[in-house]
Amino acid sequence: MTGNNSKDTEDAKTTTEPIVDIEPSKTTTPSQATAPSQATVPSKATAPKRRLSIKARETIVSYIFLAPFLTVFTVFLAWPVIYSLYLSFHEVSIFTDWYNVFTDMKLCSHSGFGNYVTILTQDTKFWWSLVFTLCYGLITIPTGIICSLILAILLSNKLKGSSIYRSAFFLPNVLDILIVGIIWVLIYSPEFGLLENGINYIIETFRPILTTTGILSILESIFNTIVAYIILITHQCQMLFPDSSLPNLFFKGLSIFAESWGPNLLPEGGLLGHPITVLPAIGFAMVLKGAGFGMVLLLTSIQNIPTSVYEAADIDGATPWQKIKHITLPLLKPIFMFLVITGTMACLNAFSEIYAMTNSTGGPTTELAGTTVKTANLSGFYLFTKFQRGQYGYSAALSFILLIIALSISIVSVRLLRSDE
Repeated sequence: MTGNNSKDTEDAKTTTEPIVDIEPSKTTTPSQATAPSQATVPSKATAPKRRLSIKARETIVSYIFLAPFLTVFTVFLAWPVIYSLYLSFHEVSIFTDWYNVFTDMKLCSHSGFGNYVTILTQDTKFWWSLVFTLCYGLITIPTGIICSLILAILLSNKLKGSSIYRSAFFLPNVLDILIVGIIWVLIYSPEFGLLENGINYIIETFRPILTTTGILSILESIFNTIVAYIILITHQCQMLFPDSSLPNLFFKGLSIFAESWGPNLLPEGGLLGHPITVLPAIGFAMVLKGAGFGMVLLLTSIQNIPTSVYEAADIDGATPWQKIKHITLPLLKPIFMFLVITGTMACLNAFSEIYAMTNSTGGPTTELAGTTVKTANLSGFYLFTKFQRGQYGYSAALSFILLIIALSISIVSVRLLRSDE
């Protein structure tokens, strides 16, 4: 019994004793605890390389593709504009040393603004060119928009062969202005032109009938009476306005035009040879050339108008004119503004048509307010004449003045459009 009790006590002692790990424990010294671990510091060989973001790489690739265009733009467009601005502040002529341009050019008076001051204060022919350009724009821009709108409305309906008509009306817009101008010179020619010869042929064909019936004498008397009344009215209207004012000059030119009217329903020298008819004749040719371009724009816009709008108008009992007035025209106003802006630019830069249709002279000469001017000498053609004479600095100043005028008209047009929106 005593032996068994001793064994039990020994077993209890062995179970109560703590179990000691026989493996050696890993102990750290204070210096090792404070020192940074070498395993957490990446070496230079294993450090990850910085990579460009996707957006940065796309930007670089985009500039690489744009580099050819930017090079051409800088060399042939941006640099000429900057250089012409530099020329506008200097006295540059045909005698300038073009191999030493930056030292041979003299700065203009008025701190370099001499060319601008001369143009705005002393050059009366420049102001008359702006007046003629305004008249040319009033002739061509509204007429061109109206013709384009009429063509677009007619061709928007389902007509047989409408695609052929569209191509036929748009085809003159593809031709060069110089070629179109030469063709119209042949049409307007007083000697062998189609217009005057056609009118004379019609008159001579029906002259026997008109003479025997007495209609010809009646028509001649009516025509002469109208011309006499025009002359009388214009002379009376001149007295209502002071001399050298624009209304006075307008009525004076109208009276001169009536006095020089020929017996064949056309002025002597043809339409291009008279100071009053030269701009309308050129404008008529340019309107017919550019009407196809406006027609395409307006026709596309008309076809994009939802048909449900017109169906709702039909339900309300709207007439065709009311639909055009209240639906079509308001929705086409952005296109109208675009045509006005591009037409203004074309009028300010008009050169090729004037050069071709006036034989590079600027049209017939007349005297207005004591100044002898050419009535087809528009601003673009006037700029060409100054450049042709070797006045390069003066021409550069003219071009920037026209640029300011064009930008001003564009800004006003865009603001008008935004105010309506």
